[in-house]
Amino acid sequence: MGSGLLVSLLCFWLGFTQEDGATAASVPPTWASGIKSLVTAHCASCHRPDGAAPFSLNSPDDFRSRRTFVSHVLKEGLMPPWLPTSGVPLEKTRGLSTVQRDLMLAWLKAGCPPGSVESDSRGSLNEVKQGISPPAPKSPPVLKPAPGVLQESPSMTLRMRAPWTVPAEGGVRWFKAERDKRTFVLPIENPRPLRVRALDYQSTAPQTLGAVALSADPSGDGRTMVDWDEEPGSYMMADIRSVPAGSLGIIGPGGGRLEYPKGFYVQIPIGSDILSEVHYRPQGRDRVLDDLLVLETLGPAERARPLVPVNLMVPRVRLDPGERKRFANQLTLPVDIDLVAMSPRASRRCVSLLLQATFPDAQAPITLLEVADWNPHYRSTLVLEKPLRLPAGTVVHCAWGYDNSAENPRNPVVPPEKVDLGARSGAMNVLLMSAPVNRPEIRPLLDFIEAESRRNRG
Repeated sequence: MGSGLLVSLLCFWLGFTQEDGATAASVPPTWASGIKSLVTAHCASCHRPDGAAPFSLNSPDDFRSRRTFVSHVLKEGLMPPWLPTSGVPLEKTRGLSTVQRDLMLAWLKAGCPPGSVESDSRGSLNEVKQGISPPAPKSPPVLKPAPGVLQESPSMTLRMRAPWTVPAEGGVRWFKAERDKRTFVLPIENPRPLRVRALDYQSTAPQTLGAVALSADPSGDGRTMVDWDEEPGSYMMADIRSVPAGSLGIIGPGGGRLEYPKGFYVQIPIGSDILSEVHYRPQGRDRVLDDLLVLETLGPAERARPLVPVNLMVPRVRLDPGERKRFANQLTLPVDIDLVAMSPRASRRCVSLLLQATFPDAQAPITLLEVADWNPHYRSTLVLEKPLRLPAGTVVHCAWGYDNSAENPRNPVVPPEKVDLGARSGAMNVLLMSAPVNRPEIRPLLDFIEAESRRNRG
């Protein structure tokens, strides 16, 4: 990038006029002139008191005490964590652009100057002194109902049937599936279908929490599964037959809120339980999980379309020690849909993901989602900035890169061993949260999903 263009971009970001450009390059950014807004948008949701991160970053003083460390993780692209490398525009993008990253690094190098009203055109002296205000505390009476008790619409709060203690260290399983994962039942037993527009997961141990995959279970199979275990919950996955965990959505590390766009909802059938498949990281000491889930529902008069999870998956992974391999699958949409969100799933041996769509009249595909450095700890449901219309006949294709070598830093077994894992719902998959354009085509879409499941198992 030319130096003149870079100066112009920095001038624009900091609020200087073009005439000030000659001096802007030598003026370091300040907390009040733009850094605070960056931190609020990209860091504060985790780096706050009782957040998922191990320390707060709410003020210039917080950054100054960790200036070298923060500079390093910014330069390496490790923070803020954001899996997508490219693809369609997404809501709540946590990753920093090159210009934003350079701005943060320049501020850190300058010693984290706070700035002031007199020297900066943005922010206030009160903001500079106080830093970022923590979110208002939530009301305990609302967040602590008895297990399974429904609250008044338009929201209801569910809790785990019993607390469970995350062990200080991960244990050895008798089976070959992923460790450090547990599935819990949050009872509803709803007498009518629920149309849910948002899910808010609140954990008592956010720093140990990875992704939480949420599903509706009207079959009772999940409750039977957890009742086999002497402790609360179950070490098994929350897949229900051919339906993968996360069919309602996946919430990223530390818990938080997943909200679907206006006009769309996920449905919970009559008499369901909610299954929460919790991925956790042992912290070296016991941590008690007694988590809550708030469901925000639509009123009976609100018009909206249901989202159907279309499962694009590979059912089985076979890898020799040291082998690197590409797995792929595709499907052809039978009806016109609006793609609203995407929920990827893959293990720690996965290193990359590329999801593309080819329209019926197109020669080349468009990239929906690319992840160049996959890390399952940071996966979540990715909501599109605007729903994307995919006509019938569109071919959706996904490729996953796997690395079963010792050079893969996330390989759970070193030296590597032979891998042979599978699941009816997919050893790896992407859930395409889709709404048929024409409501009567929901049934054909559901029939197609079931046929695809049989094809992949066959």
